[in-house]
Amino acid sequence: MKISKPKKLLPGDKIGIVALSDISDDEKIAKSVTYLEELGYKVIQGKTLGFYSHGRSAGSGLERLDDVVDVVGQGAKAVVLAVGGWSASDVITEMLTRRVFRAGIYKVLQRRVLERPIIWSGYSDNLYWQNFLLAAGGIASLHGLHAQGLLEWSDKSRELWWDWLTKTEPKVFAGDQRWRVYLGKVGQKPRGILIPSNLDCLSRVSGMKFLDPTVAYEDEDLIVVLEDNEVYKSDILRTIDSLLYSWILNKQMGRIQAIIIGRLVQSKEDVTGYREWESAFWDDLVSRLAPFKIPLVRWDNFGHAWNDEIKGNDFVSLPLGVRAELAIEGANKCKLTVDPLVID
Repeated sequence: MKISKPKKLLPGDKIGIVALSDISDDEKIAKSVTYLEELGYKVIQGKTLGFYSHGRSAGSGLERLDDVVDVVGQGAKAVVLAVGGWSASDVITEMLTRRVFRAGIYKVLQRRVLERPIIWSGYSDNLYWQNFLLAAGGIASLHGLHAQGLLEWSDKSRELWWDWLTKTEPKVFAGDQRWRVYLGKVGQKPRGILIPSNLDCLSRVSGMKFLDPTVAYEDEDLIVVLEDNEVYKSDILRTIDSLLYSWILNKQMGRIQAIIIGRLVQSKEDVTGYREWESAFWDDLVSRLAPFKIPLVRWDNFGHAWNDEIKGNDFVSLPLGVRAELAIEGANKCKLTVDPLVID
């Protein structure tokens, strides 16, 4: 399966905003709509935004999928997912129970979404959807800002985000980034398709070719970038183990060229007196990966926010499904060169 890149955004293009997971905040969405319109874009607001409540989520899974089809059908060249949250997994459940097929939505999804790549931006549990786009349709997307948070991040964060949406030059993340190398030698330059994902999302679909991009591209080398939010430390290791089991059983370990661990935000012990996080977690992770000789790198600039203070700093948006190279230059020095997300 060939990976398809979307065309870059131009002023006057339509940008859709859809709540594919939890209920969104009307006031914050309104500010983002104004911001996008003042930049010269036309905004299509999905029916699932804010007021359209279905428990915690913004409508049922089928309703949210129907909203995606509707917004894309109105000519959106990009869709910025409104907000993250657990409810995004409902959409995957609908696909696995085949209700989307019986409702006739999947055929429309295939024709309007999987066969006509546009820009998708989101993070957190929206990676369920973005993993599906890459695994089932070969569509590259962006582990990037949500619509609800466009104005909560720094100017630098938004500038990088816009670069991914509008420019066709590679990006380099190097000396100003916080790196630490746990496995790997100076001079190594692993290359592969970049798979940045929320750890929990990727592990829950691991091994399913329909949903897991790490098994969908059997002949491609991969660089996997993982982050997560508010998870017990012991559960993070269990989640990483489930990924390793999948990669071993599906004979993928030879294709994983490097693993980058982003911010593991607000991770805490689940038992008082449990071993210290910093030493135990990384020691355990190194012991798991050492036999496979896979470089393991920590990158604290990438991942969820963890408090209001960091929301005033930088958010690194990163494409899912493009080629990249990780150059190891020292114990605390790496350079990640990433191909563009969009084409002319």
